[in-house]
Amino acid sequence: MLLTQIYFYCEHYDVGPYQGSLPAGLVASDSRISARDRLAAYESTRRSYTRDTWELPQFQLIIGYANGGTNIGFVSCQLRPPPMPADYDDAALIPSTTNIMAALGKKLSDPALRLMFSPLRLEQNLEVDDGGLVGRFDKHLGLFLHFRYMKGGRDLALTHVLFYREYEADGARWPGTLPNGLHFDDSPEVLFRKITAEPIKHYDEEFTGDATWKFPEYTLQVLYSTMRNYILRVQASAPGVLPIA
Repeated sequence: MLLTQIYFYCEHYDVGPYQGSLPAGLVASDSRISARDRLAAYESTRRSYTRDTWELPQFQLIIGYANGGTNIGFVSCQLRPPPMPADYDDAALIPSTTNIMAALGKKLSDPALRLMFSPLRLEQNLEVDDGGLVGRFDKHLGLFLHFRYMKGGRDLALTHVLFYREYEADGARWPGTLPNGLHFDDSPEVLFRKITAEPIKHYDEEFTGDATWKFPEYTLQVLYSTMRNYILRVQASAPGVLPIA
């Protein structure tokens, strides 16, 4: 067994406050501003949203705030998951993200689509899925390709593309670029700065959040962590097609 995370609760419902010293010289009465000041040496690593996350040499440090940010609610120290990069040989074969996005809505029988994905052995990786077929490249590439029947269509078409951070699909991180200039290490704050349009759907829960935007060429859905404050998954769907989840 490996100890991977520790929580120090300062003000939390139904939990007594921790009485000892907090990590990094923090004190329970620190506001969000003063906590950031104490961790100024690691400012370049900070990712923020409803909470703040820093990359310290030994672990990730996460602070949740109480009472509108006037004091600390909890401090969490968490081991970083080990990297899980994509398979080197497979990563050399991936199409560009621009070309993948341009293929949304194209039929599975389209010669150009089949040629683009042939280096990944698409035919050998297709599995029957609810409503169609799915090309699973999660273990080595962090990529799913969903082929379904579009409204009024008789042929399977590429309707959804999902790009995963490592471990999110029990496999490697997608090694290519992400749509809209996003990066997996973007915090939710950075995400909403990069995409300034109002999302058509947006919710935040205790550990994750989700935002969806509708563009002329595709619908974009981004799933992010509200604890570690980075992107977990990016999904693009063909025009007129709803995201899978």
